Amino acid sequence: MADSLPMPKATSHTRSISLPSRSHPLTVSVEDHLNRLKASEATSSSSLSSICSNLNGLKDFLEQINDLLQLPQTQQTLFSEQCDRWTEEVLDGSLVLLDVCSTAKDVLVQMKESVQVLESSLRRKRGTECDLANEVSAYMISRKKINKMVSKCIGNLKKFEKTSSSLALTDKSSYLVAIPKRVQSDAEEETNGNEIEKIDGALYALNTQKSSKDVKVLGVQNVQKQLETLEMAITGT
Repeated sequence: MADSLPMPKATSHTRSISLPSRSHPLTVSVEDHLNRLKASEATSSSSLSSICSNLNGLKDFLEQINDLLQLPQTQQTLFSEQCDRWTEEVLDGSLVLLDVCSTAKDVLVQMKESVQVLESSLRRKRGTECDLANEVSAYMISRKKINKMVSKCIGNLKKFEKTSSSLALTDKSSYLVAIPKRVQSDAEEETNGNEIEKIDGALYALNTQKSSKDVKVLGVQNVQKQLETLEMAITGT
């Protein structure tokens, strides 16, 4: 993070204010997290494990931004420069994003639980059509609830994005304003990722196609394998 951060005043001009120096441990840590987040944008994929890793990184970064803003030196500087509105918007925004990241983690926990329940049922029942229909239906109901949670998160992010666009920031700190789009993208991919889409397709085929017992068993084994892959991706966080 730069040694000075231009902040908006009541007029159209901005001026530099003094925030904790680079030597401060928290400043160094924030800078490190910021660089890692930027680097991850170029290398991250749409896999669930990558999305989970990104969400964890964002959550840690936002928590440290909050800690940085709460430092006495930061508070004193912001107060002396009459940046109350800017500070309030940044704090409110970071809390919104932290809440979204927390909700996303809850979504992953619920997703993992529903995957484990379905895995257990498939191991026990080994392809009885009636039982499979019931279990698949329960899993899809759980998925719909998860989708609603994600949709709510995305709605909150869009609201925050509108308010954050009014902040006058430097090149480095402008990354804060870009975070809502990043989290929104991760949240959307979280429910439409490759692993989840494959499971949905396999479950649909298993639940609708009429086939012999042997073919049904192979279908169950295919679903089990994909569920295990999904669970590993979630647990890997």
